[in-house]
Amino acid sequence: MIESLGAGEGFRGFYTSLTRKYTTRLIRVKASPESCLERVRSRSRQDHVPVSDQQVIEYNKLAAEVSYDWDLEIENDPLAKDNDIISAILVLDREN
Repeated sequence: MIESLGAGEGFRGFYTSLTRKYTTRLIRVKASPESCLERVRSRSRQDHVPVSDQQVIEYNKLAAEVSYDWDLEIENDPLAKDNDIISAILVLDREN
C-alpha cells in the first residue's frame, strides 16, 4: 500500500510503472478538511513528519482536485473502522 495525494507530476509515471508488475487499485479515502486538520494535529509526531496547519489546508485543496477512475472510495468522516475498510477492499478484489 502506498499513500499519495496523486497530485504530483511524477505520480502518473510511478503508477504506470507499478501497473506493469503488480495488480493495482486506486482507492480514494475522503474526509472533511476539518477532520483532516484535527487528525493531523492530534497524531503522534514520532510516527509522522510534522506539517503546519497551512500545509494541511493546501494538501487538502490539492487532493480535492485530483480525479482518477477510482476503484473504490471510502468515506472516512466519521473515522472508518478498520474492518469496514478491509471488507470493502476484499469485495473489490473479488469483483475484479
